[in-house]
Amino acid sequence: MMLREKHMQIKFLAEEGVTITEIARRQGVTRQTVYNHLNRTEPDPKPRAGRASKLDPVQGLHPGWP
Repeated sequence: MMLREKHMQIKFLAEEGVTITEIARRQGVTRQTVYNHLNRTEPDPKPRAGRASKLDPVQGLHPGWP
C-alpha cells in the first residue's frame, strides 16, 4: 500500500536526520503531512465508519433503483 510505504520512508528519513522541509520536498507532500506521519503511531489510518443515506429507507421499494 502506498500510504504505508510513504509513512516508512518519512520515518526513515527523519531518523537519518533529514529536515522536515527536505523530507516534504523529496516526498512531494506538505510539511504538515510530514508532521502528521511522524506523530502517527500506525502507518494506516483507521477506516471510517459508513454513513446512512436519506434514501436507505426506500432503497428496496422501487425496482430499477440502484
